Amino acid sequence: MGKRTADIKRISDDELIEMFELVFEEKIASINNIGAYECSCKRDSSSSDVRVEIMIVGMAGSPTLNDYREGKVEDSSSVMIDVGEKGKLKFNLVTKEMMSLNANDYVAVYKLS
Repeated sequence: MGKRTADIKRISDDELIEMFELVFEEKIASINNIGAYECSCKRDSSSSDVRVEIMIVGMAGSPTLNDYREGKVEDSSSVMIDVGEKGKLKFNLVTKEMMSLNANDYVAVYKLS
């Protein structure tokens, strides 16, 4: 049996963000000194195009937008969520859609692959 991809339409935005944040915190934020961030889920009307936007608050020692874009943030290229019996969801970083909010804060964008 191969990997199953979860049916994203059966997962609420709140559930998705909760699962995404757990993995993001453990695999990316905690090892890259990202202390303050907020995740939000964006979907198109068909629910097949799903993206998670992470507003990262730049603090002393945390990675900059350029660090993130240039791949200097360890293990940040994708986030894999295991939704148990429902399967797995993989979100890939989309560097060209990342945006600066001000001198220190920025948004990292992950899209469901």
